[in-house]
Amino acid sequence: LYYRSLPTWYTTFSYSIIQIRFSSPNLPNLQVLLTLLVLVNSNIFIGVCLYGTTIVLTAVTPFNYTTCILVMGVVCTIYSTMGGIRAVVWTDVLQLIVMVIGILIYIIAGVIQVGGVEHFFSVLEEGQRLQFFNMNPSIYERHTFYNTIAFGAFFFGSIFGVTQLNSQRICSVGTQHEAKK
Repeated sequence: LYYRSLPTWYTTFSYSIIQIRFSSPNLPNLQVLLTLLVLVNSNIFIGVCLYGTTIVLTAVTPFNYTTCILVMGVVCTIYSTMGGIRAVVWTDVLQLIVMVIGILIYIIAGVIQVGGVEHFFSVLEEGQRLQFFNMNPSIYERHTFYNTIAFGAFFFGSIFGVTQLNSQRICSVGTQHEAKK
């Protein structure tokens, strides 16, 4: 997605592209409508992220929900304001590393707990969890190759391709080559 759309996204912002593409007399305030939708979406997203982290913090600290939400909100706002987009991008990199390490630890602990690699895979097969390429074209089956590809194209394309946040990330680096990384 980035390789195809990056030259356009690097030179302008998502709202401008949408305004040019879909402008009509019937939609004079399209940018205002999109801005309001993004604000609502961002506030819900940030609220869910703060609340999810607060559940963990209240379980391991003596603080209540309100205190944790306020402290985290203030700390994240100050951190983002002082560090800018560069600090946010490096935080994303660190978060990715921590998540990958956590997933690996979780998988290793699961393999050890069930009694080894062979037993691990036999349990997966019994639960029918190892169906990588189910080519059934039925839309009523839960996980098929086609359903996964269709869902991935729409879901990840909309989240990681055309949001204002990703436009800012792309435009914050020096060159298009760096943005592709």
